Amino acid sequence: ASGYEEFLSQMEKMSNQQRNVNEQGMQLALGQMASSAQQNLLSKMLGQQRDIQNSLKQLMRELEENGDGSLGDLGGVARDIEEVINQLGQNNFDRSVMDRQQQILTRMLNAQNSMTERGLNDERKSKTSFGLVSKAPSGLPDDLGQRQLLVSKAMDDALSAGFSRDYQTMIRRYFNSLNDSGLLYRMDSTVVR
Repeated sequence: ASGYEEFLSQMEKMSNQQRNVNEQGMQLALGQMASSAQQNLLSKMLGQQRDIQNSLKQLMRELEENGDGSLGDLGGVARDIEEVINQLGQNNFDRSVMDRQQQILTRMLNAQNSMTERGLNDERKSKTSFGLVSKAPSGLPDDLGQRQLLVSKAMDDALSAGFSRDYQTMIRRYFNSLNDSGLLYRMDSTVVR
């Protein structure tokens, strides 16, 4: 449970930091600052984004060491952060950088929600079963259940062949006795054909 709480705490901290960087980006996007103030804000955002990147890398290492590396899309978050850092490092801040920063925050929040919903308990771990014996049939019959249909068709063909009423009665009795005896289900499908 302590690892679970630590993960949530670190993700919440990084999410708040990212939210702060995103808000600074909104101020920058409004363009109502002097160029020196814009440059200072870009440098500040770059430093904060690098801090978030370092925190994320550390968290990912810890998760990998604990065997919990499949939590959320942290690899995608890391790639997005790297791209934002590259853009900010080139003094480039445009709509695509803003969108990517918002995507980073969304993915962080999704990772938190995923972890909160899932929790870290033993009930969620998979276990391989050994020694179970199934009493179910081994599969479908070779004729895929068409055996009864073939027998019904054979009876219809025999009844419509023009035999007398007495013979038709004997034909019905024969096919019904096959059906009642269960012989149809034990016979190999090649015999019926």
